[in-house]
Amino acid sequence: MKSFKSILPVLSVITLFGSFVSCEIEEVEPGYELISDYTLNYTNSIGVPLANPVGIASDDENFWIMFGEHNAEEHQLIYYNPETYEIERSFVFVDLIEELGTGVYGITWSGEHVWISVSGNTNKVVKVDPFTGKILQSWSSPTVLGPSDLAFDRGMLWLSSGTGDLYAINPTNGGSELFTEHKHDSHRDLGMLVYADKMWVGDLFDKDIHVYDLDSKEYLGVIKTALYANGKFCLYQGQFVVLDEGGIKFYDIVV
Repeated sequence: MKSFKSILPVLSVITLFGSFVSCEIEEVEPGYELISDYTLNYTNSIGVPLANPVGIASDDENFWIMFGEHNAEEHQLIYYNPETYEIERSFVFVDLIEELGTGVYGITWSGEHVWISVSGNTNKVVKVDPFTGKILQSWSSPTVLGPSDLAFDRGMLWLSSGTGDLYAINPTNGGSELFTEHKHDSHRDLGMLVYADKMWVGDLFDKDIHVYDLDSKEYLGVIKTALYANGKFCLYQGQFVVLDEGGIKFYDIVV
């Protein structure tokens, strides 16, 4: 019994020291070890009818998909039926980039119009009539490179710059404000959407998705290796949808 009592203080010290070390390790990279409550379950995929898809949006009936290479003279926007695999509308834009060193990237649906993000040596967001393809409005954009993406929620355009900064843009007057700096490991983002008052932001170099609270701007955690392939994304009939070079992939959102 005497021997047993003599080792108790030692064990206590080891236990306390081990707990202390564990806390220190968790605090080395605050926030980014948080795991989000969400998971994504892959369900199915479909193809897209043209090459070089760069952006996707949905009105919950069909998809708006943008196509075109970086520095391309022409880009094509289609309204695509995922049930019949038919192109119901198609518009071609000439010299949308204005200058070389520019790409046409993410798009979003505002309920009445399609918005397109252009980034690089030309940086702008463009409002398009969904029935005629006519450009109705252009606002300068706070992007500098890309691959930028757009979402629409609460009457605002939400923009991921592709270089780590997330912005809110007023579509009426073009004013923009920094929402937060997306400081994950690579500092480069790819794809974003707003879902249930939360902003979801993809990573350019891996398959993770990072989640932020839209009101507090608080970082809520990462959905690790959430995707089979990273890309631009949107919501469609309650599902999470990702556009990549291989087509459109559908995921169920699980909390």
